[in-house]
Amino acid sequence: MSQENESELSGTPHRRPAPSPTSIGNHKIKPATLMMGYGFDPALSEGSLKPPVFLTSTFVFENAAAGKRFFEGVTGKRPGGAEGLIYSRFNGPNQEILEDRLSVWEEADDALAFSSGMAAIATLLLTFVQPGDVVVHSGPLYAATETLIAKILGRFECPTSTSPPVRRVRRSTRLSPAPGTSAESR
Repeated sequence: MSQENESELSGTPHRRPAPSPTSIGNHKIKPATLMMGYGFDPALSEGSLKPPVFLTSTFVFENAAAGKRFFEGVTGKRPGGAEGLIYSRFNGPNQEILEDRLSVWEEADDALAFSSGMAAIATLLLTFVQPGDVVVHSGPLYAATETLIAKILGRFECPTSTSPPVRRVRRSTRLSPAPGTSAESR
């Protein structure tokens, strides 16, 4: 089976933003400066100098085959992820620009943005926790997070353990339980 790309399968070339410069000559541009324009290509937004706020929830596909391929990528039915804009709950121009800029700021390979902290926490736990894993956390947590860990993950045979409070001892990395607590008392 040949390795066909998006253009060959759907007949639609995918336009990605032009690469953002990360240096001027031999000078590496600092993240604070890159945050001003990184990840935005005016050619994809009617020549707008700064990213407009996109208020749409859906995007146009050149044909049904392109739409099918894009949805298969973003929903994990084929490898490679999203190859274009699909639906604002999956991706959108403003979200992609934000994620690109956050990855620059954090000097990370990639970044994800969520609509709520609980969405981020749930995605993290559901991605990495497997049946039989023990989730160790400090307490107290945000109530919805405690519920997710204890009640939801508990259904999947993921026991939890709350670690005792710790205090810093001298200026070292050695930690010990806070006075009056012990791991056995929990």
